[in-house]
Amino acid sequence: MRVVARFPAVSTGALLVMLATTLAACAVANGPAGSVTSATTVADKTPTVAPTNCAQIGEFAGASVASVGPGFADVSFPSGSVSGRPTLRPGGMGLYAIAEFDVCTPATDQLTVANFFTKLLGASGWTTSPRYPFDGGYLAACGDPYCWFKDTAPRYVSLEQITPRGNGVVTYHLRLATPPPAPNCPTPAFQGPPYQSSFPTATTADLPLPPLTEFGALTRTSNLTSESLCSAGTATTVNAYLQSELAALGWAPGMLPGADKCGAANANFSGWVKGSRGVSWQTVNGKQLTPNGFVWTINYCAA
Repeated sequence: MRVVARFPAVSTGALLVMLATTLAACAVANGPAGSVTSATTVADKTPTVAPTNCAQIGEFAGASVASVGPGFADVSFPSGSVSGRPTLRPGGMGLYAIAEFDVCTPATDQLTVANFFTKLLGASGWTTSPRYPFDGGYLAACGDPYCWFKDTAPRYVSLEQITPRGNGVVTYHLRLATPPPAPNCPTPAFQGPPYQSSFPTATTADLPLPPLTEFGALTRTSNLTSESLCSAGTATTVNAYLQSELAALGWAPGMLPGADKCGAANANFSGWVKGSRGVSWQTVNGKQLTPNGFVWTINYCAA
């Protein structure tokens, strides 16, 4: 005898509902390629975990105890700080040497780091500076209160990019500037320190002078001003500095019309021009000093 399975009787309408439900479920489970549906399982993303110490930050893995090296014995770091290998920009006869460090300090915060350096440097005789020689020569705007200078031939410190990394770990950038050898300028022809960083008129903030420059004799004829200067470096470094910095500040080689206004003997003032102003300098007949320093002349005309 065969055994026949029996099922409850189902109406035609109920069968249609069951079929529609089954097809919908299949459509969800087998959606178009690349689509995300309610039946698709998405792998959980592992959240970024903030470091609990400096060694867990890639660039500081294996870093040594933070130290500024020679020349800055009056600069130190918060307890537990480590630093990477410094980046060095050589200075030489006419430019600042720049050493840059990435530093990491644990168990602190941004404000505490800033306050540490402000108090430390202030107590060590450093003065807040509005400017810093970022390119080794030109004293550009610091941009924040965290630049300092010290000494007659000034050294500079810049604290930058103070960044919280989580769990009390803070990273930052420290930039140290060492001046070139001071010029041996003759007296009383030159005024001596403090050294000057821009041409001595109220309207020439965009006319910088090479590092460690002293003023000498000043003469004026009509709208032409001539200044005798003594700077660190040589004729080569003075020329290179002026050409680079003037170009960056919008000056260009050219002729400035107006012999009567510039007190010149010819029809034009030849040199570097910006608007109605011109500047030229003479290093060919300059004097190289021993052991260091160069005497030269600059001319400025506001036509």
